[in-house]
Amino acid sequence: SDGYYNGLTFYRFAEGFCMQGGTKGNSASGNDSSLEAVVGEFSANGYDNPMADDFKKGTVAMARSSDPNSARSTFFVTLDSSPMVAQSLNGLGWICGPLVGGLFFVGAEAECHMPSIASVATPYVIVGVFVLLAALGFKYSKLPEVEEEGKEFESLEGAGPDETFSLQPPTSTLFRSRIFVFGVISLFLYVAAQTGVNSNFVAYMGDNADMTRAEASLWLSFGGMGLFFVGRLVGSWLMGFVRADRLLLLYALGATVGSLVIVFFGGRLSIGAFFLVYLCESIMFPTIFSLALRGAEGNTKRASSYLIMTIVGGAVAPPLMGCIADTSSIAMAFLVPMVCYVFIGVYARMFSKKQL
Repeated sequence: SDGYYNGLTFYRFAEGFCMQGGTKGNSASGNDSSLEAVVGEFSANGYDNPMADDFKKGTVAMARSSDPNSARSTFFVTLDSSPMVAQSLNGLGWICGPLVGGLFFVGAEAECHMPSIASVATPYVIVGVFVLLAALGFKYSKLPEVEEEGKEFESLEGAGPDETFSLQPPTSTLFRSRIFVFGVISLFLYVAAQTGVNSNFVAYMGDNADMTRAEASLWLSFGGMGLFFVGRLVGSWLMGFVRADRLLLLYALGATVGSLVIVFFGGRLSIGAFFLVYLCESIMFPTIFSLALRGAEGNTKRASSYLIMTIVGGAVAPPLMGCIADTSSIAMAFLVPMVCYVFIGVYARMFSKKQL
């Protein structure tokens, strides 16, 4: 009503995604720091607002940095519906991966007692081709730039009196944020737990549920990974009603209970426990990732790079679980992912209670 937006235009237009404007000077220099910040009214920030988690075509919303309460003047209009289910689609790959791998590896083993070099190499060559095609697709695709809100400094050396520069906080500020640091550790442990469970599922079923390797491969594909896919979809919907940190805590508790059953019980009961673990794992990676970014303090790009490097956790759990299986039993090895889920639950609880 005070005419602030008079004469301003949309400086960003991404076809099929959004158009953005509301900044003086009609540039992507960031929100107007002279204005009062707007509180982010979405479920993960403590507000009951399902619309904020499922942008439909024509939605108008304020633009912000990783800080949920950093919006000021910049806003955007969505040009197409964009439900937050993109992360769910990797569950399809998880279903197909064990199934195809079982056909190559287990099938070859059944025929000649040992998988041939060709049976091992072929699926990796196929995966490599698809990864190369995906890389080329990203190279020649126009992707939206992630904008971050930095601090503005006037009259720097060599600059005119009216010039400003936007500088990002140093990396050291990231590691002073307990939200971010504990998030990195939690994400590392999640990848470790996930890889450990996947790597030892077939062996556990052979020793404790009287399954052949081929049968276990099918159970893993359609049971475990199928529930992982469904869990991502259901989790995306639930986050429209339940805060992300509380849902993460609930899922971490479920995965911990499932791990306890796997460790101390065998037989068909353990199959249900595995399914519970896969269902509860489904939302952990994207949820921990997004919660950890709350502590990025305007350093979203650098924080994201550190978070994605936590996938090295997948190289830790399998050998550790293998050592425990060799000295004790494959069932006891599942104490490793259980400890990881407990830590994730503690992180979610501390986040919910604002103790980070």
